[in-house]
Amino acid sequence: MNRVTEQSSGAESISSPGSLIHIITSKYIIIGTILYAFALVLWLIAMSSLDVSFMYPLLSLGYVLTAILALLFLNEDVSLIRWIGIITIIAGCFLVLRT
Repeated sequence: MNRVTEQSSGAESISSPGSLIHIITSKYIIIGTILYAFALVLWLIAMSSLDVSFMYPLLSLGYVLTAILALLFLNEDVSLIRWIGIITIIAGCFLVLRT
């Protein structure tokens, strides 16, 4: 019963008006929202002019970018098997671009 009380009190503190305002006005949340909106606009432009079968596989480049940014900014360890996966994704995108 004690765990349930701890979990609900944590959820209540996050959902309090002061916490929500603090979260929403965080510079990281604002920057992230602007970048997400920018990516959405670019995606809509691309989808309106190119084939879905061409564009959709290129979304996997997001995994590549995420791994590289995590390596650079978060100092995460990227193992050899992950690099092999990243290279495979890039090779697949290259094949899609060649069609």
